[in-house]
Amino acid sequence: MPSLVGIVSRARTSTRERLAGVEAPLEDLAAAVRDSAFYRWFGMELAAAETGSVTLQLELADRHVNIQGLAHGGVIATLADAAMGLSIRSAVEPGRRHVTVAMDVK
Repeated sequence: MPSLVGIVSRARTSTRERLAGVEAPLEDLAAAVRDSAFYRWFGMELAAAETGSVTLQLELADRHVNIQGLAHGGVIATLADAAMGLSIRSAVEPGRRHVTVAMDVK
């Protein structure tokens, strides 16, 4: 059942333009994803990153699918949340904290 799911998150153009002068430590971002116990357990990998844009991918395993054999909605929501957070993290100064305050998956 090897299937690959990918999620791309990009900050709005105005946000990317405003953050264009911020030096984004993308190597640190890649290391943070690799070193995260949660991301490793979940199976998420950083497929691509640039300032304000992140692509995550996940090879679906049995634990990721619902009873219909499709990617569970919670898996998609988790990937989306992680991609959004990482896209912001890629564009702000190191050490700045950020959280998701609202998210809707339909």
